[in-house]
Parts: sequence; C-alpha cells; structure tokens
Amino acid sequence: MLLVDTNVVSYANNEHSLWEVYRPLLEGHQLTVAAQTVAELRFGASFKNWGERKLRRLEAILSSYTVVHTDDEICTAWATIRLESHLKGRPMSESDVWIAATARALDIPLVTHNRRDFDFLEGLTITSENA
Repeated sequence: MLLVDTNVVSYANNEHSLWEVYRPLLEGHQLTVAAQTVAELRFGASFKNWGERKLRRLEAILSSYTVVHTDDEICTAWATIRLESHLKGRPMSESDVWIAATARALDIPLVTHNRRDFDFLEGLTITSENA
C-alpha cells in the first residue's frame, strides 16, 4: 500500500511529463490518498474554474484511489508531526501535516515529488524521484 501525495496525483491528471516517472513506482500497489488530497485537488479545480470535461477526468483519476479519512490515530499523528515540524524549525502547511500524518498512522510509504517538505520527519518512509 502507498499513500500518494497531491502533486503526484496532479501529474497524472495533467498528463505532466513527471507522471511517466511516477507511474512505474505506483503500478502493482494498492494506492491511497489522504482526504486532504481530494480536497486540495477539488479546490484547485474550482479555483481555476475547470470545465466539465476536466472535472470528469479528475474524478475518474480520484476514483482509482482509496481515500483515507481522518480517525483518532491520524489526529494523534497530526499533533505529533505538527509539533515535530515546529520544534525542528520546519513548519509545514496544514495539508502536508495531514498527508504525513496519514502515511505515518498507516505506516505506509508516502510517494511525493516534494521530498524536502517531509524528509525531516521521523518514522516516515518517503518514495520520490526528486533527490
């Protein structure tokens, strides 16, 4: 099982060249996304006033992932990660904290192109094609 960060799902949706880099890493795995990723992507689509065709494509891509919703364990991981990021002088966006908390609580790797947003966190396995 893998948790896929918002940026990687976005690469798939936008047919970005980086999608071809990440697709082989995802093949053969059960793919999940944090609920916050779904929210971020839908907000972006609304903010950019996407048309019906692009919205349908986004929803089709999202339907291929299992959405992980927040529970008590994820909330506890969120609090721990939020504190850890502040103590290390590396404050994180709210969404990134939720995404990291989801991966940590489930004890599964996070696939992201934004390695530096997460690489200082203890107990989080990161898979990335970005050094």
